[in-house]
Amino acid sequence: MLMLWKFVIINSDVRFNNLSMIKTLQKCESVPKVSVIIPVYNVEKYIKRCIESVLSQTLQDFEIIIVNDYTPDKSMDVIEDYIKNDSRIVSVNNYSNMGLMWTRREGYKIAKGEYFYFLDSDDFIPRDALEKVYNKAVEEDADIVFGNFQYVDNDGTKGKIHKHIFPYGAQKEGIYKAMLSFQLLHCVWSKLYSRRLFDNYKYDTFPHQTNAEDCILTYQLIKNVNKISRIDDAVYYYFDDPTSSSKKRFTNDVVRQYAFSLAYVYNLLKTELVFRAALNRFMAFHISALCYNNYDIEIIKSNIGENTTEVIMGLSSLCKYNRIGKAILYWILWRSNLFRVLIYKLRPVINYIRH
Repeated sequence: MLMLWKFVIINSDVRFNNLSMIKTLQKCESVPKVSVIIPVYNVEKYIKRCIESVLSQTLQDFEIIIVNDYTPDKSMDVIEDYIKNDSRIVSVNNYSNMGLMWTRREGYKIAKGEYFYFLDSDDFIPRDALEKVYNKAVEEDADIVFGNFQYVDNDGTKGKIHKHIFPYGAQKEGIYKAMLSFQLLHCVWSKLYSRRLFDNYKYDTFPHQTNAEDCILTYQLIKNVNKISRIDDAVYYYFDDPTSSSKKRFTNDVVRQYAFSLAYVYNLLKTELVFRAALNRFMAFHISALCYNNYDIEIIKSNIGENTTEVIMGLSSLCKYNRIGKAILYWILWRSNLFRVLIYKLRPVINYIRH
C-alpha cells in the first residue's frame, strides 16, 4: 500500500508533522459520499440489525464509523467481525462513558464523507435510505435533508410514520419556528447533514453527558445552513423500546443537564424577536413537564437562570384560551412549589390568565 509522508525541515532536522500527514492522506484517499456515524453502548442485541441495514444499502459508497462509548456488553465483539471483513467500517473507543453528544463528536471528528448520517445503534434504516437523502442533497445543494421515520416495536412490526413537514417554509427561521412549536423534531437522526456544518461547530463549550444532546446539536447546526430540503419517504426505523433507559424517570443530575440544554436553546435564539413567543412556549412546555413529574424546582431554576418570568408567561400563554388549561396551570404551579419559590413573580401571571 502506497503511503505518502510529509516532513518539515527545521534547523536541518527532519521532523514528522502528524497534522500535515493526516491532511495529505485524506486528500489522497477516496472520499465516501456518506459517513454513517453509530454510537454504541449496551446494544449487543440490536447492533447486528443496525449494521446489516447499512451494508445492504442501494448506495454503497459510504463509510461506517462505530464509536464505542465504553460499552460493558459484547457489542464490540459483534462489530469486530464486521470490521475484519469490510474496510469501510472503522471503530474508535471512548475511555469512559461520555454520552451520546460526545460520542457522536468522536465520530464526526474522523469522518471523511461529503455528508454525515447519524444512526443510533438500536435503530436501523430502509434499504434505499442513504440513496434517497444523498440524491436530494446533491440535487438541491442542501446542507440538511429531513426524512420521515417509522416506529418499529419489539417484534419488528412497523407502526406509525412520523412525517417531518415545513409548515412555515424551508428557510431556517421557519424551521426554528416549527421545532419550537413541536411540528418538527430536533432529533439528529433521520436527517442528512453536509460536513460543512461541522467545520465551525463548537462542541467543546458543552459539559460531558449533557442530556437532550440532539436539541443542542440541531439548533446550532441549523443556524449555519444555507439550504434545507426534505423528502416524503421514511428513511429511518426508530425502535420504540419500552425498556429503554431514556424512558425511565430522570435523576436530578439528568434534570440538571436537561435544564442546561433548554437554557442553551433559549440563549441561542432569545435575541431573535420573531421567535420570542414560540420560544417562551417551548421553554414553558418543557419546564412544566419537569415540574409535573416532581423534579427539584431549584435545580431547574438554577440552570434556567434569569429567564423564569418569561418562561412562566409562556406557560400561561399555552392555555389562556382554555379553562381546563388554566386549571392545569394552577395545579402544576402548586405541585412544583413554584408558588412558594416565585410568589412575588406570579401576581402578573395570575392576572394575565384570569382575563
